[in-house]
Amino acid sequence: MPAAAVPSWLEQFKPDPSWQRGAKVRWDLEDFPLLMAQADHVQWVKRVMMAASGGSLKLSDGELKSHHHCRFGHWCYGRGKECYGHLTRYADLERSHVMVHDVGVEIIRLHKPGDIRAAMGLCPKLMELKGEVLEKLADLQNAVIKTL
Repeated sequence: MPAAAVPSWLEQFKPDPSWQRGAKVRWDLEDFPLLMAQADHVQWVKRVMMAASGGSLKLSDGELKSHHHCRFGHWCYGRGKECYGHLTRYADLERSHVMVHDVGVEIIRLHKPGDIRAAMGLCPKLMELKGEVLEKLADLQNAVIKTL
């Protein structure tokens, strides 16, 4: 963005409402990975969607196929479980996360032999599941906020 356009952009900028939710909270440094888990999940879905559209996958086979081996999974089954495993909101994440991987793997499996129409047909389901994971992450973040 050109520097001259910044003032106009600032006047019109509306932050995502989810950013406001935790803006006044003084998060502990140990909770930072919980906040970053959202970005990791979004990035994984974005990479699958790009591959479905003809781009390169940019995920290893393990990151694609195993819900334990993606960046979100490393957090979820490591630090996430350690810090938040006792919260019911944490347990709600796993089912949706596994389903995201199942659909993502199927999209890539269909796309490889050239069934692009079928692969793209599953993309709305992947986006729906992405939303579920993000919603459940927000619920977990809210639960953590209440304990701070």
